[in-house]
Amino acid sequence: MTDRETDFINRLYPAQGTVMSNKDIIKIKSKKHSEHSSKIEQDGKTYYIITELTKDAPLVIRSTVYLDGAHIETDKVTFGKTEGSDVAGLIDEQHRKTVEKIKKKNLTSRKRVRYFRDIKSLIKKNEFRDAMELTQKAFSEFPDDPYVMSYYGYLLALSDRNHEEGIRNCLEAIKKLEMSIPFGADFFYPFFYLNLSRTYLDAGMKTEAIGSLRKGISYDGNNHEIIAELQKLGVRKRPVIPFLSRSNPVNKYVGIFISRMKARGI
Repeated sequence: MTDRETDFINRLYPAQGTVMSNKDIIKIKSKKHSEHSSKIEQDGKTYYIITELTKDAPLVIRSTVYLDGAHIETDKVTFGKTEGSDVAGLIDEQHRKTVEKIKKKNLTSRKRVRYFRDIKSLIKKNEFRDAMELTQKAFSEFPDDPYVMSYYGYLLALSDRNHEEGIRNCLEAIKKLEMSIPFGADFFYPFFYLNLSRTYLDAGMKTEAIGSLRKGISYDGNNHEIIAELQKLGVRKRPVIPFLSRSNPVNKYVGIFISRMKARGI
């Protein structure tokens, strides 16, 4: 642990004459009855978990989790202290459970990433049957994950020729995304509308496919995959000024100007 990290924790939970060490679990003498602290480093991220027992009744064991200094969640257990109860043991158990939960979350996240990477790779190789088998495995483990559901719907169409169910799953995946990420979902929409479009297209529904691509590109005008799909379908980007013809010099030069500004990050 660096001096800066130690200073951060000691400022966050000031101890009386105690300096944090590099041990995984540190017991700290403090104004509170008891504290435990753990530092977990995974995938370039640093988690701190502080477990403490409050003085006030009812007694509460509270485990607080920080990610790179920011509070992300708190687990609480309330209990009535009885004579001879193993308070220290209860604190140890609560702290251990929270540490294991955070580690498990990170393992689960990495597993999802591996699934998505491998499924996408198989699709690129046109190995749809293998991609479907892997997606079914992922779906059994993560049935509520919108990404898995979107891939599942797309592959139902390509691999199993079940277009109706494929489209339904792709649409349901978009709904799940909206529910799981009510704010900031715009960043993810292009992926979902791209899968939906490809599913529509495989079903021979070109108009719906183009509509989905247009919806996706409305969230990310520079999405290369969507632009490539639109070009395959013979669809060009809409002119900058819709009421003027595409060949109009104003549209041409305004379009060039906007493209240059985007390239400069303006």
